[in-house]
Amino acid sequence: MRNDDRLTLASFVATVLAMLTLLPLTQDRGFLLPGAIAAGMIAVAGVLLRRSRLANDAVVLIGQCVVLLIILALYAGMMPAVSDNPFANFAGQYGAAVEHLRTQAAPMEPNGPIKLLFTTAVGVIMIMTDLLVTGLRRHVWGIAPPLTLFLVPAMSLSGDVSVIGGLLVAIGYIGILLAEGLNRAGRWTRGVEVVEDEPRRSPSSVLWGSALLIAIPTIALAVIGWMAVPTVSLLDTGLGSGRGKDGPLQLSDPTLDLRRQLNRPDDLTIMTYTTDRPTGTYLRLASLPKFDNRGWQNAPIDVLDGQPGSIPGLATDPATRRHTTINIGDFNSEYLPLPYAPRNVQAPGDWGHDGQSLVFLATGANRGEATRGLKYSVDSVDIEPDGNALSTASAGVPADSELTSEVPGDVPQEITDLAFEITKDYRTPALKAAAIQSYLRSDEFTYSTEPGPGSGYESLTNFLLRDKYGYCEQYAGAMALMSRIVGIPTRVSVGFLPGEQVSNDRWEVSTHDLHAWPELYFEGHGWVRWEPTPAGETAVAPPWTVAREGGTGESEPPSASATQTQEEPSASASSSEESASASPSAGPVGTSESGWGPLLPVALSIIGGALLLTLLSLPALVRAARRRARFRGHGPVKDQVEGLWTELRDTSYDLGRRWPTGSPRAIGRQVATSLEGEQVHQMARLSRTVERARYAPMFNRAEDLDGLPALTQDLRKGLGRSSSRGRRLLSVIAPQSLWRQFLERFQGRRGR
Repeated sequence: MRNDDRLTLASFVATVLAMLTLLPLTQDRGFLLPGAIAAGMIAVAGVLLRRSRLANDAVVLIGQCVVLLIILALYAGMMPAVSDNPFANFAGQYGAAVEHLRTQAAPMEPNGPIKLLFTTAVGVIMIMTDLLVTGLRRHVWGIAPPLTLFLVPAMSLSGDVSVIGGLLVAIGYIGILLAEGLNRAGRWTRGVEVVEDEPRRSPSSVLWGSALLIAIPTIALAVIGWMAVPTVSLLDTGLGSGRGKDGPLQLSDPTLDLRRQLNRPDDLTIMTYTTDRPTGTYLRLASLPKFDNRGWQNAPIDVLDGQPGSIPGLATDPATRRHTTINIGDFNSEYLPLPYAPRNVQAPGDWGHDGQSLVFLATGANRGEATRGLKYSVDSVDIEPDGNALSTASAGVPADSELTSEVPGDVPQEITDLAFEITKDYRTPALKAAAIQSYLRSDEFTYSTEPGPGSGYESLTNFLLRDKYGYCEQYAGAMALMSRIVGIPTRVSVGFLPGEQVSNDRWEVSTHDLHAWPELYFEGHGWVRWEPTPAGETAVAPPWTVAREGGTGESEPPSASATQTQEEPSASASSSEESASASPSAGPVGTSESGWGPLLPVALSIIGGALLLTLLSLPALVRAARRRARFRGHGPVKDQVEGLWTELRDTSYDLGRRWPTGSPRAIGRQVATSLEGEQVHQMARLSRTVERARYAPMFNRAEDLDGLPALTQDLRKGLGRSSSRGRRLLSVIAPQSLWRQFLERFQGRRGR
């Protein structure tokens, strides 16, 4: 096996191993075969082209063509059999893939655009790895391209990341180093003898023995170090998960479950419950207190053992109590669905709770599957504040006010202005909140399960001021932010609507009952649920959030855009929870074992930008590597002289000049017309030396090279000085000599 063949094979193995690190992101394994085929075809093409003595640029070009052909074949298989222009939406598939990544929780469901994206990424990684390792001989940098594939799940999964992914990348890198070591060993002719009575050991055996001595402890230390990282687990055993009942716990992003299958047609029952009250209850999973330009998020919490203590912010213990028994079917979550506020939870397994939000979390192994098939009971109290008392209450200061009261300084001014415009005619916090809720439930907004464009601030701005359509997450997030702007502590809760009542005390909850709503904090009342999502779509506003009109009767508060007078919330809350039914298009739930989290857009942007920058800089990198090799001066003297002459010719091509034809002296005289002063004589010397190297039989004297590399550098600078600044810059970014040389070699000739 040739040296280049061995390096290309090692690059292929490293790329395929790195490709496996993408498996935690998707349920679809369909990208593995086309990805492996693309990497294999690029490797075979590289071997054949390099054996034909074609340049690196030819290998890169053919590799890109291979990737393009494979993804076009994949795309053609995804398209309908009859289409006027089957490739009209080809480029749009990549945008669809990025949107799928942004709105789905891992592992994502099978998706055609994702298959295209992953296959393309694997092909590009193979091209870059082969170029660095085999083409440019930068073996140490061979880990960089495969590592970019591993960084996608490592930076984006907010759940545990298996150490196996890192080991796969490390093993591939060790293979590259071993391949280069074997190449060096093949050039080592001395051999090694340990003891005179023992047979001679080959260089390869020495290399493999040394490699094992280095690789085994390195991998062992990597595993130990990896287990210390909070978000990394070993073979899903729970080791190194970073959990602790009295310490921080890494949480998945529950909002991804809202986005995951919004348009899924089937509505599956995932849990049932019985309760001793005549009405159903919201079942809360998680509470998101943190807000910034990435949206509403979890915050670090301390997980406590035992049962909750007092209910945060509540002055008196409510008399309305509830006992609920819950049976969960095929639903995976690390969050335990519970009514608010839980007082006593009896659930099998290891569970802890957050003292501020009263959210219960799994703390044992396999946290993401803790709820599957679970049966448990909970005693709780229903928070149903009196409307009159709430309307006069002040906004309190919760214990976690540094999170729940913070308004980031970079919130768009137009959102701030809108919040103050809606609430300008109201005195108290509850009345301001009622006005905001009324505005969002007005006819100005349209409920839609299609996620709006953008994310973070952009998504909220589009929802509130431009498109004005969205689903429960947009409504809940918008009300929570605007209420926080006008001085009310807020958080966004994610969970389930009460579901459908199937008997006197039995309720069924389906995937379409997944919901988000805001909770606002008031002095003496604690955290109170509000419902800005439009009535008739997913939920009914609680009676304590509905204002009276004209002092009599209950109705929805008027829109903030209408002429308004001071209004009071309803005098009393209903003694029972409003029954709420979800539309069939409400966001269904998927597994919450791991989610992409807010780092996904940043990770994709960084990695995509790095890949694009690398691809754009490949011609300059190849040209620079070729120049360094020529000036380094290895091999026979005549070959070194020929390399310097070729470098001057390529510089002329790069600057957009025509390289003359004829003998070296004739070429030298014509090129000298573009030079000045001493460089005219330098050009004459170089051309005479090239002529002797080609035609003098005994030309091989080292002294003939004295000063010739420096002379050639001066001539290159002289040619550059006679060209414009723009042409010099273009010669670096897009050197024409690469493609000209490729065409000349392809046609079997070489201009001199």
